[in-house]
Amino acid sequence: MTGKQVKIWLNVLVPMVCAIVFFFISGCGTQQFKSPLFESNDFSGWGPNGMAWNGRDLILADNKLIMDVNNIDTGVFFGNESNMTNNGFFMFGRSPEPLPISHSMKICGLAWEGECCGAGFLWIADSLNQEILKIDRKNTVIKRFPTPGKNPNGLAFDGKDLWLADAKESKIYRLSADDGYVIGEYLSPVDEPTGLAWDCVNLWVIGLNRCSMATRDCYQARLLAIDVETGNTVREIDLSNDIVRPTSLEWTSGYMWIGDYFQNRVFKISTAKMHYVEEDNDTHCEHNELGNRGCN
Repeated sequence: MTGKQVKIWLNVLVPMVCAIVFFFISGCGTQQFKSPLFESNDFSGWGPNGMAWNGRDLILADNKLIMDVNNIDTGVFFGNESNMTNNGFFMFGRSPEPLPISHSMKICGLAWEGECCGAGFLWIADSLNQEILKIDRKNTVIKRFPTPGKNPNGLAFDGKDLWLADAKESKIYRLSADDGYVIGEYLSPVDEPTGLAWDCVNLWVIGLNRCSMATRDCYQARLLAIDVETGNTVREIDLSNDIVRPTSLEWTSGYMWIGDYFQNRVFKISTAKMHYVEEDNDTHCEHNELGNRGCN
């Protein structure tokens, strides 16, 4: 083998070996997909602030923009700047479109009510106007009522009642779907709850814990389930450090989908990683430069 041939082989093999080593060291990466449709050319920021599952499509929203995606094929995430990151693939079930509402709004939570594949209604938490809307498939508003708190951030529907998180008050409200009457309220298991999901048994809460004696950019993302009868934290799924700013959450059989506003990505986490919680102890918090923080 000539010196030129050796050099060619080294140019091929060295990057390949490095990629394999990095793959195993990083724990095979986190599954996710990215949508560039939320990106903007200004500093206001865009990202998946609302998320719901209608039995076929994952519904994503921010501000007034809403879209359905399906046939999702996730890719491995190794960092936004890594050329090894696979941004995944999806198809549109409904093309991105703004809601036909005359005033400005900020969608910070979605929940689906109804049968599969569009035969139902979409609940929307609007943090700008501090209200909850119920719309049909034609985007007609058929119900609206004010939120009990001033910072709605996350919405879920359990088949009868609505669940609403308030990020600033660290509370979770149980609301009548008829008129928004507050049936009960809970202390959130995380300081700033930003997303809710119902798994047919428990209510899952995702959000951020502030670090003790921390600066404004010090947060720890956590995903926990509460027993709605007792309000106790019963389960947790440990999150990868890849998830920086979770702002929405949805449960489908076997998986949690987590919208990250800061990275314009939706991460897919297996519920097999779930473990029972006996004591809710504080853990170390990493510092993250979060920039625009979505709905807060």
